[in-house]
Amino acid sequence: MNFERSDPASVVLAGSSLLYRLSPLYFSETPVNIALPGQSPVSSAEIAVAKPAETMVIEINILDRGRDTGLERFSRRVFSPPLGLGALSFAYSPVRSFVSRLFELDAKLSKREEAAATAARRLVDQPPAQPDSGETVSSAAVSLDKRPVSDTIAISAHELRAIADSFEARGSKVYYLLMPMHPLLASTNYEKRSQSAMAAADPKFSERLLSVDWGNELRWDPDGAHLDSRSAVLAARQLEQAIKAARRN
Repeated sequence: MNFERSDPASVVLAGSSLLYRLSPLYFSETPVNIALPGQSPVSSAEIAVAKPAETMVIEINILDRGRDTGLERFSRRVFSPPLGLGALSFAYSPVRSFVSRLFELDAKLSKREEAAATAARRLVDQPPAQPDSGETVSSAAVSLDKRPVSDTIAISAHELRAIADSFEARGSKVYYLLMPMHPLLASTNYEKRSQSAMAAADPKFSERLLSVDWGNELRWDPDGAHLDSRSAVLAARQLEQAIKAARRN
């Protein structure tokens, strides 16, 4: 619902919690980030195509989650409500709107979000944390490789290819993105399966795969998958540079 009410942006980001970590406030030109933590990137991308944009970036690290068709149906009702009546929830009810205006709740939330983004940007001036190659990351790598090979991976890859084709048929551009993960996780067979599935499903995979120079200062939370606060700011800047470079080419 926030996405439906957001201002148009030239770039929309779709994916999972890995990409969700990159707040739009970290970018110099604010994108719309419709990445959905805990969900399939297919659902995120399917929702993202509801609004026009020049560029869509789809994170493809995690393809073994089935799409949330219920969430997608809700999204369609939000964008094309039955009988023209918008979807109702407390978040956008008349009562909520009155209370929000009375106590300036939305303004206060925006200020908190901006303050958090400012604090994160200040971290860039500090040195990166020491690389973590401890037991937690090693265990996470083992757990990833133990996840069963699922037909969902190939299905997701074909669905993302169809979404990319449809979006580009409008004259827009789609890029696939592999979010940086701890080297122990990035080298797992689990991650290789996703890349192989996308390459098999999409003849344009190499053309659409976005090349990003992530540098060597990125660090992760203990799970080795999600970037820490400082790294999220750096990654947002690096991603933005890569998108601009790809557009020029």
